[in-house]
Order: sequence, then structure tokens, then C-alpha cells
Amino acid sequence: MSIQSTIHAYAECGRKGTQGKAIVWRALTDDFKDVYYVTFNNKDEGLALDSTQYDSFTSAKYTAHQWLLNQPRKAPPKGFQFASANPRTLDGEKNDCVVRALSLAFNKPYEEIHALCNKVGRTKGKGMRWGQVDLAIQELTGNGLAKMDRPSRKQTFTTFARDHKVGSYLVIKSGHAVALIDGVFHDAGTVGQPRAIVKAVFKVK
Repeated sequence: MSIQSTIHAYAECGRKGTQGKAIVWRALTDDFKDVYYVTFNNKDEGLALDSTQYDSFTSAKYTAHQWLLNQPRKAPPKGFQFASANPRTLDGEKNDCVVRALSLAFNKPYEEIHALCNKVGRTKGKGMRWGQVDLAIQELTGNGLAKMDRPSRKQTFTTFARDHKVGSYLVIKSGHAVALIDGVFHDAGTVGQPRAIVKAVFKVK
């Protein structure tokens, strides 16, 4: 059984957040049987023929994905800095990103902010509506007119941090809130989306 001279790219495999990509190639044998190859980080069909041959696309794709699991994560864009911080001290809480972000941005105990957010209408285990966040900000600042600002121009987390290297901010994207302190994002785990669009901001100081 020999391989005919022409092969073509069949699938491109990637993994979100990693640097590498793998190309799965399909070739036709002289008895019209499909065989598959995998190359990594390139689209060179000549190199594909030098790689291991697989009898099924499933096997080739599995090899590609196993390789991708070991690839380094993509470096965050320049200007994006992150610090893992989780002030939560109450068991059983979830969907409390606004509570945590307010605690960090205002530098106040989580329990204090948690009680305040409950006061303005938050339900335990649930997220907060825009109006509730504004009420919490007004309570914290003592300013009955204080509220989040909607940016006049479209900015990502990265560009916003680049332009606001000093001060503490509550920053909200679609479905999530974090604190930005002196140009560094603070959040539990990882923000994970340097290019997320900023929906609303409140400057604490």
C-alpha cells in the first residue's frame, strides 16, 4: 500500500489560551483508503508525510489534542497584569463577584460588603443588578448620586488598565466584576479575558 502524492489539511486543532496549533492531514492510499497524519505548529504537507500515520481521524485528533494539553499558555497582552485575590470568608457563597470586587476595590472586609449588598437587595448565591451595585456604591461613598460610569469609548480590560495605572476601580464586563488596583486586576482564580470589553466602571480613589 502506497500513499498517493497529494494530501490536504483536514482539520486544524487548537486549544483556547494555548500557543500551539496542530494540523490533521488526510491522504488517500493507492487502494483508496483514507489515512491521517498530524503536524504541529505548521502547515507543511511535506513534513506531514514524515509523521506517524493513523488509520482514523479520531486517532489523529486524539494525538493532536494530547499534544495541545502540554503546550504553554499564551502570554497575556502587554499591559495586562493579574493578581489572584479572593476575600470571600463565607462558606456556601457563589455568584458573588461584585461583593468580592467591592471588597477589594474599597479595601473593606468581605463580611462588611456582603452585609451591605444584602441590604441593597442582593440574594445569597445570586448576582447583582446594575441598580443594586449603584446603591452599594452610594452606601460606601456616602454620595447618594454616585453610580457606575459607562465608558464613552470601547475599551478592553488591557487598554483600560494601560490608561488607569493609578487608583482603585470596580470594573464590570458582561457577567463578571473585578477590581483594578494601580493597574493590576484582582480577582479569584483568573480574569482569563484580557480582551473582554469594559461595560461599566466606578473609580473608588
